[in-house]
Amino acid sequence: MEKNLDKALELMEQMLLTSDFTDTKRLGELVAQIKARLQANLSSSGHLVAAMRSMSSFSRYALYQDELKGIAFYRSICRIEKELSESPKSVSDKLAAIAKKLFARNRMLISFTGNNEAYGNAKPSLEKVIAGFDKMSAVGNQAEVHFNTAKEAFIDASQIQYVAKTGDFICEGYEYTGALRLLRIILSYDYLWINIRVKGGAYGCMSGFGVMGDSYFASYRDPNLGATNEIYEGVTDYVKNFHVDERDTYRGWAFTGNESEKASINREIYKELCEKYKISRYEVENPDDYDIVLKRTAGYNHSTYAVIKNNTNLSQLELALICDDGNLCFGYTMEGSLFYIFEDLERR
Repeated sequence: MEKNLDKALELMEQMLLTSDFTDTKRLGELVAQIKARLQANLSSSGHLVAAMRSMSSFSRYALYQDELKGIAFYRSICRIEKELSESPKSVSDKLAAIAKKLFARNRMLISFTGNNEAYGNAKPSLEKVIAGFDKMSAVGNQAEVHFNTAKEAFIDASQIQYVAKTGDFICEGYEYTGALRLLRIILSYDYLWINIRVKGGAYGCMSGFGVMGDSYFASYRDPNLGATNEIYEGVTDYVKNFHVDERDTYRGWAFTGNESEKASINREIYKELCEKYKISRYEVENPDDYDIVLKRTAGYNHSTYAVIKNNTNLSQLELALICDDGNLCFGYTMEGSLFYIFEDLERR
């Protein structure tokens, strides 16, 4: 690498100091490529784009990211594309001026990795390159921040939605604690997963809480819009009424990490319940001989269980575990007094 250092620095110097912005045809091709990539990203990662755009109404970081790679950046690229077709020299001159302002000596930060001998050999070459950069006379004022406050929805040709709802909990008087990391898992793989992914038919859903107060709920490739927003509104009641069972039964553990361990724990608890109680997961002629009797009705991607008899003090979660034969891989919900058990492909 040391023997090629001068050539590498020469290439860097050429890119930063002698790039030709007058080839407007080539500039147009590059802008078109960037625009196409952005369009593809807006469709494939719409959940992240939607959350970032929504948070740009109150978060400096989100606003910055939106300007760099979100909706705001896409609009900037569209404006540049239009200006290139109408006034190409204007774009060329602006890019040259920006490059001159950015690539200045007093803005430069050089990182070198190597031993003292390598640095001693490289230092003269680095100093030569640095000397080729102008020293900018002044640093401009800090840009004013104008948050995006519009009520927005963006439409493309697809038949799906990416629905995001965001907020700043620090502005509401709360602080970030480790409990929010746990809440993210609970919401993403229980309440949101069951209602948006399993029942609503979206491809995915998620939530997040940042240390600066930024928080979001988002759905991925979602066939619903209004219904998903109603589910987001229901998070408050869900959290208020959330109850952790004393037993470590895992509900909806698929794709949450440590799946084998969680499945094993559920099976062990189920085995203990079966040893303690006489259970039938199907209707029987002599229900008096059993402690628990269930009635199963098969459905697409789920089974519904009615509790015919229950002479125990088991929790709702323990009964759901019995309904699903010790699994609860994809979780469950309640439809009135019925257990709505979500099942995997092999068990359907």
